[in-house]
Amino acid sequence: MADSLASAGSRLALCGRPPLEPGAPVTVIEYDNEGGAHTLVAHVLAQGHRRVLYLGGRADHTTALGRERGYLAAHRAQRPHPRPRCTRRA
Repeated sequence: MADSLASAGSRLALCGRPPLEPGAPVTVIEYDNEGGAHTLVAHVLAQGHRRVLYLGGRADHTTALGRERGYLAAHRAQRPHPRPRCTRRA
């Protein structure tokens, strides 16, 4: 599909997903999933909340992995580690 769009003078945009093979005619728009999750969880913890649930996506999705890393990093910065029962994956 990307090649067909490129030959027609258009371009495929991929949002929030890893790029295709090298040289593919696509534009990739990535989100800072890890940084966003870290900022959100750090803010909630700073407000005094101590039981913050993370409901994540599939373990093979880069977006879910980044968000979980951010969640865990924010907890580690506040205390040794999050409560295991407050972390769930699909």
